[in-house]
Amino acid sequence: MTWKMMGQPFSTSDISSTIPVWTQKFKVKSTETPKILLGVNLGLIFYGNPVFTLLRAEIWNEQVSKLIDVSSNSYSKANVFSNTHAFKHVGFTFDKIHLKPNVNYNVTIRPTVYTGNSSSHIAWRHGFPDPQYTTNITTDIIWSMNVPYDVTFIVGDL
Repeated sequence: MTWKMMGQPFSTSDISSTIPVWTQKFKVKSTETPKILLGVNLGLIFYGNPVFTLLRAEIWNEQVSKLIDVSSNSYSKANVFSNTHAFKHVGFTFDKIHLKPNVNYNVTIRPTVYTGNSSSHIAWRHGFPDPQYTTNITTDIIWSMNVPYDVTFIVGDL
């Protein structure tokens, strides 16, 4: 059995940009109480053998394009994968970021000393096709880039 993963590749210029190019937007609903963000798990594809030193996650306030926090942990390449062409859910922790209702936030990755090109890069997996839930979904490839990235948020009540 074979299956494919669809993801958004990160190029060298995407990562070197001051403001993140590829992010996943999230927010606490206006009817909810404020939350504390403790961590995120990101589904990352390592296509080929991408070059990087350390891998971290960042949280941004979308309205003001301001960096809120960088993950308190990081991963070296050897900590994340050892084979060419790998997929892994990578967990990042944060120092209790206070999330206010109805504010748009963004999460992204930020590898250091990164080189990404068409034959070797990190990609953020889209939640398509979802191997855990396959009932009543459209599997046409045209829809793959319209779904969110593979991310799980670890939050608590404030």
